[in-house]
Amino acid sequence: MKKHQAFYEVIHTTGRDNVLRTSLREKIGLTQELANEEAYRKAFSADGISGWIEEWIERGMPETPGELNESLRRYVDDVLSNLNQLFVRP
Repeated sequence: MKKHQAFYEVIHTTGRDNVLRTSLREKIGLTQELANEEAYRKAFSADGISGWIEEWIERGMPETPGELNESLRRYVDDVLSNLNQLFVRP
């Protein structure tokens, strides 16, 4: 990835991040044929991941792709393990 860092930075700084977002949406199977709720879930996942990657590029890609993946995995694990706290009503 580091050898292609300049490419990713150009994609990001020129506002071409939509290519990444569109690709992720296609990879996870986000289509018009899906039921609304399933489509919303897939869009949420794809856009969250693309945002994670876009921020990584914006910060100069300091971690390796493997480290970035591990960081995202830890975050998802943390969110899932604390999910009940997100929806507790006062």
